[in-house]
Amino acid sequence: MVVGHVQSGKTANFTGVIAKAIDAGYRLIIVLTGTVEILRSQTQRRLDMELIGRENILWGISEEDEDLLKDVDYASTDDVDWKAGRFVSYGPGFTETGVPAIHRLTSAKWDYGKRKDGPGILDPRIGRELSNPGRPMWHPDNIHRTDVRIAVVKKNQTVLDNLVKDLRRIRALPAEIPTLIIDDEADQASVNTVKPDNAGTRKERTAINRLIAELMGRLSRAQYVGYTATPFANVFISPEDAEDIFPRDFIVSLSAPEAYRGGRAYHDFEELTDEEKDDPAVSNEKAFVRSLRGDDDTDPQRVEKELREALNAFVLTGAIKLWRATRRPALEVPSATTRCWCTSPSSRRSTPSSGIGSVACGSRRDTGPPPRMMRCASSSMRTSPSSPPPGSGGRPAPSGILRGRGSIHRRGARPRHGRWH
Repeated sequence: MVVGHVQSGKTANFTGVIAKAIDAGYRLIIVLTGTVEILRSQTQRRLDMELIGRENILWGISEEDEDLLKDVDYASTDDVDWKAGRFVSYGPGFTETGVPAIHRLTSAKWDYGKRKDGPGILDPRIGRELSNPGRPMWHPDNIHRTDVRIAVVKKNQTVLDNLVKDLRRIRALPAEIPTLIIDDEADQASVNTVKPDNAGTRKERTAINRLIAELMGRLSRAQYVGYTATPFANVFISPEDAEDIFPRDFIVSLSAPEAYRGGRAYHDFEELTDEEKDDPAVSNEKAFVRSLRGDDDTDPQRVEKELREALNAFVLTGAIKLWRATRRPALEVPSATTRCWCTSPSSRRSTPSSGIGSVACGSRRDTGPPPRMMRCASSSMRTSPSSPPPGSGGRPAPSGILRGRGSIHRRGARPRHGRWH
């Protein structure tokens, strides 16, 4: 098991692990993502861009053939990174240098399903991949001449059941295929949560856990590596359950990158005095967090005012980033986002999004720099016309350019309403 901070590079890490595994001779790669399609598609795109590469996505289709490109991921959608050449490329004829081709069993648009062409694409014994068919696939005579298959799949019963059934139908023995199984978010859906009986034994398994166990059982040359930021459920799996995914071989903790900004950067995890809590030079919360305390029932006007101030701060800080990028292109960011969520209850989850939507629509009707923006600037940010902002190359900010930092949290005034952040 590999444990890493939230959004700290776990996907990049297992992309590197997959690359090393392919070099070592692993020929079937199964990546188990979360339970929703958007996360699976994001992981597929990362692997396509950073590992699989343009040639394996095009699979012989000329980039000049507009008709055939209509069915190709990224090329058919005018993907910005694809057009900019950011997808890795191995060059024409790369397989002649000993680099294996990679067959994608899934794409950015579709998960693994029942294949109309049958399970042959999974089978290294169909075609002429094996130099010596009389020997197992893993034999040195064969392994480095065979192609790689990679499937990025949701942890969904139907999807995994299709994959397991197709592995039963291929000519190659599953036991002869060196396989790497990467379980992203390994604490989600993968752990068997069926309560043991009175004797302490489990007679049943949850659907996803059972199918993972079946994959591991059939693919006896498979290695399983789980990735998560919250390993608590996994480490409490019984090590005596031979078919479960208890991390019996290793648990590795990934160090956060130097530029990583996690919860510790915005909250105070250590004890602070009252004086220190009020000092932004000492307290992260004082420096970065602005609490919003309006209540929908008792003071809806304050709620709208606070949401408007939050959006103003978001727009202003985005403008600062854009200005800095004009002075130093390396500071350019592809997008800017903000978020609002509810801890409880679910019946009120639509309130912040609808409120922000109405405030944002009002903002779009404004022309020019509205006075409320200037009020937000003067109350929440520091104007610095003479001192250079970070990353500006030493150039002072022109008059009116603002320096600011912070995020805004809204907390419900009464516990029964939950908390908005």
